[in-house]
Amino acid sequence: MNRNMSSSKADNRRNVILTHTVESDDWEFRQGISKYSTLDFEVESMSTGNGDSKLRNIICYFLFPFIVFLKRNHYNFIVANQQFYGLLLAFYCRLFHVRKSFKMVVIAYIYKPKNGWIGWIYQKFMQYIATSDYIDKYVVRSSRELETYPQLLGIDPSRLVFIPLGLGGNFDAPIDEAMQQRKYVLSVGRSNRNYPFLIDALEDVTDYNVEIICDTLNLEPRNPRIRVHKDIHAELPLWMKNCYCVVIPLLDKETSSGQLVLLQAMMEGKPVIITRSNAILDYFIPSEIGFAIENTKEELLQALKTIYTDTELYQQFSLREKELFQERFSAERDIEAIGKLIKSLIE
Repeated sequence: MNRNMSSSKADNRRNVILTHTVESDDWEFRQGISKYSTLDFEVESMSTGNGDSKLRNIICYFLFPFIVFLKRNHYNFIVANQQFYGLLLAFYCRLFHVRKSFKMVVIAYIYKPKNGWIGWIYQKFMQYIATSDYIDKYVVRSSRELETYPQLLGIDPSRLVFIPLGLGGNFDAPIDEAMQQRKYVLSVGRSNRNYPFLIDALEDVTDYNVEIICDTLNLEPRNPRIRVHKDIHAELPLWMKNCYCVVIPLLDKETSSGQLVLLQAMMEGKPVIITRSNAILDYFIPSEIGFAIENTKEELLQALKTIYTDTELYQQFSLREKELFQERFSAERDIEAIGKLIKSLIE
């Protein structure tokens, strides 16, 4: 056993990962950050139900961190893999003015401004948390956020670390010839999506089959070649494997979103059309793996036409995507970077 693991065990305090899904000891993320940080991590979780109920989400976000708060002196290092578990833990610590007894890193921190008086309250709440000392590092997935969060929330810039999102696990699925013959456009995800633009732009276009997977979208496209699915997220690898290309229409250009679907498409070598935004510049190379567009019908139709008619360019996009994914965005690279960040905080 190495020195850091020994010292962690000696004071009987634990190193834990807080997550919203039930994970086993052989979870790749747990094993990886234990290896690279040289700390032996355990997993503590409370399931939010994967977004099935907003009320359940809220209850879990506030209840589980309070349970952890009550046991705070039992922890040496905390990794909040579900960001709100870490944020609300910091809130309770500041609210009750307790002594800081652990180090904490919040993974994939994202602040999404809200409108109206609710947005004002939410921002003040996040500022209250962010300007405390209970979170040692915030891992963000867009380099743009290194600039915006100190301005919006008052976070000390030295506490923000950009680590590109990595993708791992088993996303492979079988080839379905019937699905592939449809050569459909796939658009998937719920966060910061501009599906009304996509549906409106293709309302009178009959050249493409479009499959939208989003369980929160309540629109009924008038174009019969555009279909909305709400209950097939478990089958996403199958739909991604057999699509022709992927469209990611984003709403707010400053909000970090779309990276996960982008990486899934890159893994499968599916050319991507995505709304041009600051948040995707760290992942997307225009004209090498697809097209970055403004949310205009003209640019969308031109990009689709090129992808569907230029076979040579399509193959170039596909090959380059797979290369970039392996070079920059594998889960192993992501986990190694987070593990080394944790190690730097204990040395």
